[in-house]
Amino acid sequence: MAHLSEKKYIALWKLYEEMLYDPVMEEAGKVIFVPDGPGHEMEGLHYPPARQPRRRLLREWCITDWEKRENVARVTLRRYMALVANVGLRKKVFGF
Repeated sequence: MAHLSEKKYIALWKLYEEMLYDPVMEEAGKVIFVPDGPGHEMEGLHYPPARQPRRRLLREWCITDWEKRENVARVTLRRYMALVANVGLRKKVFGF
């Protein structure tokens, strides 16, 4: 938050945004969500109307299969955020 106006940090967020909306990443990550479309209204977790997320999880996180939970999209995004948050590693990789 302290560097939101600096171009180099904006570039890091743009990279993250590109990864979030990459079709390959979206395909890999959809294994933990209820499929879109009719016929799936009763599947997955249900939330109070005020807290309804954009996409609902298929099941509780603690009982989701490890292979689905650790899909390539989620792991990639977590690793990228860990890289950005680690000052020493970020300096080594990105130079700032």
